[in-house]
Amino acid sequence: MDQSGLNRFETLRQGVRALGEAGADLVKSQMPSEISRELYSEIMRYSITPVVAAGGPKMDSVRKLLEFVKTFMDSGGSGTAIGRNVWQQRDPASIVRAIGLLVYRGGSVDDALRLVEGNA
Repeated sequence: MDQSGLNRFETLRQGVRALGEAGADLVKSQMPSEISRELYSEIMRYSITPVVAAGGPKMDSVRKLLEFVKTFMDSGGSGTAIGRNVWQQRDPASIVRAIGLLVYRGGSVDDALRLVEGNA
């Protein structure tokens, strides 16, 4: 990761902590895709408040979306608040079910993708 990526990581890490210290009950934050699982975990460990990931810009594929959610949850995230990457899909309900599998049941990306494709 280049210096601007490290600066962005440090800003996020300190930002979620500061919001918790200021009394936030929950923090919703953009989580850049260039940040690794290890760095996401560091953000979660430093936060004193549950952190949910915003969906961010439109993702290239459903698989990328589900991989993002899985990485975020495995890093200690508390959930997601995803808009366009759900509502702009052909079948938003199946995307919601797939994300639920990852968030609430710790399912795999492949199992979640099968839900979207109707093979589960």
